[in-house]
Amino acid sequence: MGVSSTKRNIEEEPENPKEEPPQKKSKLSSGAEGEPCCSNESLDQKTPDKVLGWADLPYVALLQIYSFLPNKYRYNMALTCQAWSKPFARPEIWRSVSFRFDSHEDYRAKLFCEYLSLSGVRYLDINCANSTNSPINEFCSLLHLNKFLQCFITCGNTKLIALNLTHLSSMSNWFKWLWNEDRMVVLYELLACQTDLKYLNLSGAELKQEQGLALLGAAGQRCGTTIQCLKIDHFFAKEVQRDNQFSTDFTVTMEHFPKLVHLTVSIQYLSNELLNSLANFGSLKCLCVHSNTTRELIQPSTESWDHLRLSCPNLQVHYILKNIGSRSVFLNILTPGIPLTSLEWELEKYWGQNSGLYCCRYIADNYKNTLKHLDLTLNETSQWSLEMYSEIVDKCTKLKALNVKSSDSTSKTFKSAMRKCVRKTVNGQAKNEIGQFTLNGVNVPQGQSWINNILEWVLGTY
Repeated sequence: MGVSSTKRNIEEEPENPKEEPPQKKSKLSSGAEGEPCCSNESLDQKTPDKVLGWADLPYVALLQIYSFLPNKYRYNMALTCQAWSKPFARPEIWRSVSFRFDSHEDYRAKLFCEYLSLSGVRYLDINCANSTNSPINEFCSLLHLNKFLQCFITCGNTKLIALNLTHLSSMSNWFKWLWNEDRMVVLYELLACQTDLKYLNLSGAELKQEQGLALLGAAGQRCGTTIQCLKIDHFFAKEVQRDNQFSTDFTVTMEHFPKLVHLTVSIQYLSNELLNSLANFGSLKCLCVHSNTTRELIQPSTESWDHLRLSCPNLQVHYILKNIGSRSVFLNILTPGIPLTSLEWELEKYWGQNSGLYCCRYIADNYKNTLKHLDLTLNETSQWSLEMYSEIVDKCTKLKALNVKSSDSTSKTFKSAMRKCVRKTVNGQAKNEIGQFTLNGVNVPQGQSWINNILEWVLGTY
């Protein structure tokens, strides 16, 4: 009896009884044991989340926003609140800066020097194109610019990657004697201390010959092996005469830039010596030539152009022609041996029908296998516009982009000429591959209804 009852008791008990987890003691007790500070209903209620506003944006997000804003809006953003002003002085958002010294925005550069560090700047853009004619304001802009550039030298910034300093000549109308001396010293020191410069734009400086060669020499000796893009059109003053001595000195100075990929010059700087020097480097891919001269010059020979083209197989030559005085000057500038791929031509009003047609035929005959982009600006149109466009569209088989600007684009003659010109292209009568057509800055879409778009949308009904 005793044994069987014992077995029965053992079988009734579970072999591995599961122990219930101990109850967590509430910490919400005070004083006497078991007296809670709050009721169960209050424990079930959730604490409302804090409402976040614009002032609570994360620091990383503010940095990203700052990086996309121009200087003017960065200043305004920093004045919004204390939280937004904290990332304002971070060097990483000031890697690229742009300023205008035009007697109106000079104070922004002054504030930048006073409150921010210049050591982190890598891309510097300074434009002096819109300087006013007031001598007092212009003189103030001059002093601000000198002080601004001097700050870069003082802080020891030697890591500029791009320096865009254009139209300096516009600030020397009234104080040329003072500005020439001051700016040369500051620019010389700034360029002489750079080691990583890859982009240098000094267009529109209009320096004297000795000053310009010294400035280019300072940049070339220090960072000429790193500069890949150099823009120096209108770099020398207009009174500088191009002779054999100038061509030799300029070519010797340019030999300090053996890795040039892009070069922009005025047509007065071109010579056989320069083209042969560029051909020896063999790295040039784009040569842009500006011309606004009204006199004939001695141009490089066809042999020099051929040498450059063979040494630089990917070379693109771009010519910009403005204020060309006559047909003889036009023919003197565009010699037959130029491997011309792009042309911007502003046709003056005083050009007659015969001169315009002759030059268009000249372009079509000599550059029909190389010309890919043509930009024409017509100050006056007439019936011969049709013949002019037809010459180019029919013969230039490589033409891919045609941009036309005209102050007389609403005239019946101009519409007729453009309509017939485009019809040739659409109907396959022309052998080119025009992929872009722009009229007065408006891109005309292409496709099956391209001709209808031109007739109805841009040119109107005829």
